[in-house]
Amino acid sequence: MKLGKFKNKNLFILLAILILTSCSSVSKLRTYSVEVDESVNENKMCKVIIFNDSHKVLYSQGTGIIDIRLDNSYYGKILIKDFIEFETNIGDRTLVLEHWDVGYFSSKHSISLKEGNNYIKLKAKPTSHRIEILDSLSNSFYQVYNKRPIDKDYIFTSE
Repeated sequence: MKLGKFKNKNLFILLAILILTSCSSVSKLRTYSVEVDESVNENKMCKVIIFNDSHKVLYSQGTGIIDIRLDNSYYGKILIKDFIEFETNIGDRTLVLEHWDVGYFSSKHSISLKEGNNYIKLKAKPTSHRIEILDSLSNSFYQVYNKRPIDKDYIFTSE
């Protein structure tokens, strides 16, 4: 009987160590080559605001950091309660999101960017991501969320 308890305790400790060590922030985004849709209008631009609304308690160890790529352009990482803002072409686009939780998770989302402002709310889930396209932002948005700078040298475009 004592050997069984000892074995279960060691198994529990090993499992706990594996889970805790896997909860680290992602260091590099996988390289994706996304086919750009022909509907992307290179002459018409729109403003995009993408913000991370992941749950702070569930992702307190830094696992709620989401890497963002739109088509073949990498826009960096956004922390919980951060947002990025940029201008891009209107049309049908592919949004690729990645984060670390118990493991590495990646998801692709087809979105359509329209003229004017486009607001995209992101949430890290234990095994995926959830996105929501909003028509407008709340009045307290700029008090709750922090703007994340986009360094032009940091944006990676694969061509």
